[in-house]
Amino acid sequence: MRVPHRGCNWIMCLRFISPSTNNVIRRTALLRAGCVTVMKYLLFWEQSEMDPVERAEFSRGAREARRDEERFGKVVLPPHFYATYKGVTVVEIDDPKQLANRMALVAPYTRIKAVPLIRSTLYSESAEELGRS
Repeated sequence: MRVPHRGCNWIMCLRFISPSTNNVIRRTALLRAGCVTVMKYLLFWEQSEMDPVERAEFSRGAREARRDEERFGKVVLPPHFYATYKGVTVVEIDDPKQLANRMALVAPYTRIKAVPLIRSTLYSESAEELGRS
């Protein structure tokens, strides 16, 4: 169970947190109640060179595991190569543990650099609040 963020409507959150509720419905309800902060990350990744057969087997296993959005976050932009053994993916994460899981899954063969993406409107609002616009 997630702890609601400051300013969250506790009653709205608690109503949707029950063992019988589907996880996807619960996550959606918590998002609407403002209890979960969703962040998008741009993941730059670089794979080490390895045997093509071993790479195919490793990739297939990792791909199957990453389908679990509760553990690994939601893929917004699927993996795209931009150079040999280098690529980029955009994921939506609502728990830092999901990002850690994603990095640990491919750790021996792939290095990942995660860059948070912040909406420009959010940046503008913060700049105005701080008097830096």
